[in-house]
Amino acid sequence: MGKLSIAAGLVPHEDPEALVPQLDRRWYDFLWEAMVEGAYKPAEILSNKLSIVTFNYDRSLEHFLLTSIEHSFGIETEAAAEIVSALPITHVYGTLGGLPYGQAGRKYSNAFFDRVTIKKAAEQIKLVGDRQDRNREIAVAMSSCDILAFVGFGYLAENIEQLSLDRLSPLVPIFGTAYGMGRGEQDAAQKLLRSATLRPDNPNALVRHQGVKVVPAAIELRDRKCLSFLQECPIL
Repeated sequence: MGKLSIAAGLVPHEDPEALVPQLDRRWYDFLWEAMVEGAYKPAEILSNKLSIVTFNYDRSLEHFLLTSIEHSFGIETEAAAEIVSALPITHVYGTLGGLPYGQAGRKYSNAFFDRVTIKKAAEQIKLVGDRQDRNREIAVAMSSCDILAFVGFGYLAENIEQLSLDRLSPLVPIFGTAYGMGRGEQDAAQKLLRSATLRPDNPNALVRHQGVKVVPAAIELRDRKCLSFLQECPIL
């Protein structure tokens, strides 16, 4: 019942019209512009080093990327979907279904949904004991990470525990949004991140990395909305 309840609450919010480009720039738009910069063929998008780990069930990002690839390069939906499915996007707790195309996926729409739609959407939601494959994907992403950015993240301890941050090199800088968070909340979030990444509370203390003592890279949280954060931070 838990998975069905989650799906029933979220499927009605899958509104494709909400992802249509607006006059006001959004962070999805900024992310797409960074991903497609210098790409003359759609497959060249896969050469960027971006990996995404999300705690959201919804498929809005995948649908946005799918339609952006279609419209930017003038290719068919199936070809665009192959590129999106090859992007390293991991949903920690699963998702509301496959890509919104073909028989394997479910259309990205809230125009009509019934018990069958809800049941299909719930099938790929993952509870605690179902996430072995995703745990491996996250560990690989963290092991190869050069810069780590938290965008729109709540810094809950139980979510931080899912990210295999102990795999992260101490030389990897960490940035994150902290919009509306007070100083105490930011300090608490940084403390959780330092603990999870095995970094000392003293930012100037040395840690051993590959046999050499190094000063860990900084952990910096900024009181910014997602778009402003991405525009300001050197992460893309």
